[in-house]
Amino acid sequence: MQENSCSSSIPVTIKWSTTTISNKLSIVPGVTTPSDFRNAISELSGVPPGRQTLLCKGGWKGALRDNFDIDALRTTASKNGGVDGGTLIVKMIGTADRPPPPPSNPTKFVEDLTEEELRADEKAREAAASADAEGSIVALQLPPHLRDDASLGTARRYNRLVTGMPQSRIEDLLRQRRRQPRLIGAVAMTMGMEMGRAYVNALAVLEDGTLVSGHDNGRVRLWRHGEQAADVLHGFGGMSAAGVDDGVTCVVPFGSGFTTGGRGCIRIWTDVGECVAAYPSPVEGCSPGNMTSMALANGFWCLAASYVVTRQFDPGAFRLLPQDEEGRRRRADAEALEEAIQARLLQAVEGVVVLNGPAGGPPLSSLLNPSAIGNGEGAPIGALTMQNGNLVCGDAAGGLRRWKASLHSNHYTWDHVEFLRLLPQEEAYICSVVCIAYLHNDNRLAVSTKRLQSSSDTYSGVAVNLEVPLAQAVYVVDIDVGLVLSVLDGHRDTVICICPLPDNSLLTVGGKHDAKTKMWEKSQLLGDNSGEMTDTQIPVRSTILKEAADELGEVGYVFSLAVLPDGRPGSSHFGVAAARYNVVKICL
Repeated sequence: MQENSCSSSIPVTIKWSTTTISNKLSIVPGVTTPSDFRNAISELSGVPPGRQTLLCKGGWKGALRDNFDIDALRTTASKNGGVDGGTLIVKMIGTADRPPPPPSNPTKFVEDLTEEELRADEKAREAAASADAEGSIVALQLPPHLRDDASLGTARRYNRLVTGMPQSRIEDLLRQRRRQPRLIGAVAMTMGMEMGRAYVNALAVLEDGTLVSGHDNGRVRLWRHGEQAADVLHGFGGMSAAGVDDGVTCVVPFGSGFTTGGRGCIRIWTDVGECVAAYPSPVEGCSPGNMTSMALANGFWCLAASYVVTRQFDPGAFRLLPQDEEGRRRRADAEALEEAIQARLLQAVEGVVVLNGPAGGPPLSSLLNPSAIGNGEGAPIGALTMQNGNLVCGDAAGGLRRWKASLHSNHYTWDHVEFLRLLPQEEAYICSVVCIAYLHNDNRLAVSTKRLQSSSDTYSGVAVNLEVPLAQAVYVVDIDVGLVLSVLDGHRDTVICICPLPDNSLLTVGGKHDAKTKMWEKSQLLGDNSGEMTDTQIPVRSTILKEAADELGEVGYVFSLAVLPDGRPGSSHFGVAAARYNVVKICL
């Protein structure tokens, strides 16, 4: 195959990419085979024979084939390349590098994966992304492997119901709060439609971090990872629906699911929005107005509910005077029936219905009637709160009654242990309890009161009176020792919502004439226990706090608040969901 191997040999020039190989190869017709020719080229270029594509204009058509007859080159003539004493010019295509080894695992497309493989792949990608992710607030944040949206700027539309900051911006805010874990009030996400049909009345957060919103048209919506996970209808109770309908008035967690109240009944739901039980109001014409829940020992859960009257009495029902004895008898019967109905309704709103039982089983119903405690008259229950086996009820006359749960024969009973009453120094007024909440997992209560005219039938008697300077304010009360720790008077209207935060601060929301959300620091809630002793030997703080530590201007006037904790153990991150008219705003 060398140039001088035979007098009849044909010299060959190889052009390979930018390389030209001349005067080193020749073809001897009748002796050289295509396989010999390829092997000779491989020795000079390093291109394996199997990866050589040899082209020769005028020598052969297309690429050189293994069955090509080399003798045909004797009679082939070409101006640019051939025989007849000329040089055969061959163009070669091919690479000298070794091919990459085949993958150990063949490529699989998503369409070919099973459900188990898809779930495993999702978990693997989420675990890898979680290493660098900041925070895991379920209602607000997407899974870590879906948060790569830094290119979206300062705003993002997640879907038709949710808008807000990009996930990368939310993580940046959480990182900033590492140095100072305090609520800054920046609205990170808005859920719902601004021009929607119904207001949001109540909010709750489930064990898995899902946010639940109850609306005044009876709808209940579940929010998870920046989208609506479920939309269900609370529905009416088994009794007549006549009267005032406020839709869903209260939502609280219950076990792994939640409970809604309104429209004459209480309904228990799973965490995916499936109704598993319903309990009608104890008396027709009333509906749940307040609810609270807590976990007890041995897997038991407890739910307490107070009621409001929804029945509307027709003031013209007895306007016509009866004309005969039969008419007078019918009127007397109707008036007696109306009095009996009003008595039953009064008893219902002065009592508390308690449902306690296993979280996965049917609750057991019992009725607490706080008005039966003591010798005085009762008052409608205005607020409820639970913590550490204690149930505290606040009523329209300033009373605070505490009940304690006790386990007997695999079921719980409730014992009345304390009765306090907030008594204002303002004459002719009483403190009507609007909302209450336990603070920071201890024995302190935040109590919001509304100023009402005192009436002659207001109860009195066995309660321990706590004299307070104002009929309308927010009081921090140590309920174990009966001590008023602090007086918060920073709103122009009644405080309609109280929300303790994980950093030991407190959010308060004023009514529509105030329309502000303010934050009070821990030092403001502790008080200094100073002041003169009252006749009941209970000290009262003399200083009334008018200025809160901060005001959440972006949140403004809201109807309900709920804390959104971080799902990661040991994390101090949290967010706050606020029900503002038709939407839910989440702030950091």
